[in-house]
Amino acid sequence: MKRQDAPDHDELSRLLPAPGVPVLPGDRRRVVEEFVMGEITREQERADGPAALAARPWRRRAPWVAIPVAAALVAGVVTYAVTDGDDPAAHTGVVASGTPAQFLSHVLDSAEEVPVPRADQYIYVRQLNTFRGPTIEEMTDRTDQSGQLGQSGPAGVDTQDTPHGITVEVEQAPMLLAVEPYESERWISPDGTRGWTIDPFDEMNTDGEGRSTDQGPWEPYLEATTYDFLAGLPTDAEGLWDRVYGEFGERDGLTGDVLDQRAFRGFGDLAFGELLPPGLAAGLYEAIGQVPGVQLLEGIEDAAGRAAVGVARVDQETGTRPTYLFDPETYDYLGFQEVQVETRDGVEAGTLLQNFTVLERAVVDEVRQRPGEGGGAA
Repeated sequence: MKRQDAPDHDELSRLLPAPGVPVLPGDRRRVVEEFVMGEITREQERADGPAALAARPWRRRAPWVAIPVAAALVAGVVTYAVTDGDDPAAHTGVVASGTPAQFLSHVLDSAEEVPVPRADQYIYVRQLNTFRGPTIEEMTDRTDQSGQLGQSGPAGVDTQDTPHGITVEVEQAPMLLAVEPYESERWISPDGTRGWTIDPFDEMNTDGEGRSTDQGPWEPYLEATTYDFLAGLPTDAEGLWDRVYGEFGERDGLTGDVLDQRAFRGFGDLAFGELLPPGLAAGLYEAIGQVPGVQLLEGIEDAAGRAAVGVARVDQETGTRPTYLFDPETYDYLGFQEVQVETRDGVEAGTLLQNFTVLERAVVDEVRQRPGEGGGAA
């Protein structure tokens, strides 16, 4: 069901593919964008000199940052890449024997019993994140045309430390923000209205202890789910197929390979989020395996360097390959990665665009409580 309070959602959905799972949260992406835009501003101020800076009209930071960033997102400008320095070709992987459907059946058979959170409990997730972003050469072109911001300075790399120990490398021409691997934690209630996040890249996390993510009641949808929302979905593959393909096809007008890719990401968003209600995994795994073009990959690693088998599908529009990662022996879900498999817009084939590893998931009784501390179900 569409959210009645988000009139621009349909338009954005047609222009931008659904994010991978685990996805770079909006608040962290905003922090990255503001950091890089701040670097552009400082470069421009140094280039203009004191006189030009004094003559420039003062404006609040948030509005002029938000507008060009939103335009860049709609245009598909923002990309992320890991900073391990490996040969890009090392991330291509190879197509494994067997089928994704067969592999996912093993994943289902090996899955342990999942705890069911009470309404007053929290789903806890700890993950390892590594990425580079955003690419903003085109973003600066756009803002330069509006008279707000100019091009970045000469090529080079500037290493800087952000609060809470995150080291970044700011590259110019084009300017990229390279972020070392770091851990984040989040707690979220089953209905999505209560939570807490500890993220070193969150500008609101000023003391390192994190912050509340409490919010009022809201209406979840396929691209923004809660545990309670998932519990209300059909549990069979046919019902899930009709729901996902119907919503993306009929609502957003997608067809053919574009619709298949969107459905692959949609099924993955549902299957590999914080926690699945009982009985839903079998239908979701079956639905993923039935999407045309899905591949089984081996010879790849997650963000923690562990060997992984991937269930993937190449996006023909972007030349990227989103992949859900699993342990080849235990079949445990490890995380998500996305690789550029076709050179596009200066991004070399084999470049790892994003890599997120789930380190721990559990049900706990309170925010900031970790598994093994007090009550709760690990």
